[in-house]
Amino acid sequence: MTEKVFVVALLMVAIVLGMLIGLNVNQKLYLENKGEMSVSLSTDKDSYKEGDPIEVSVFVYSTTSAEVVVNVSGITSRFGHNYISLEKNASLKPGRNEINFSSRAPYCSSCAGIYPGTYSIAVSILKESEIIATATKNISIEKR
Repeated sequence: MTEKVFVVALLMVAIVLGMLIGLNVNQKLYLENKGEMSVSLSTDKDSYKEGDPIEVSVFVYSTTSAEVVVNVSGITSRFGHNYISLEKNASLKPGRNEINFSSRAPYCSSCAGIYPGTYSIAVSILKESEIIATATKNISIEKR
């Protein structure tokens, strides 16, 4: 009976030590990744008629100050052409940063390769020509 109690106690100590070591590793990883950023994007609407203005807001949360390039692209035609292709340089500060873009929904036609339907808009954050964060959002485009 005492052997079982000893084994159970030893297992409990091992579990607690493992949890403590794991917690330390997570804290260390968090401290080492101070420069990380997260990004999201939103549009003023989810559905657009052809020719409508599209307002895109990019939200970047950064733990440090940084110089980045914000690239917004999307609404890709069946020929591979992006009808939205916008870029801005941005000086991020620690915390939440907002960068705004304006574009227009393309007109639907077989010649343009755009049909009514769902299309995606993507944002990429580049630092020193390396992509460090991305996000996408789907919108729909309808005929007038």
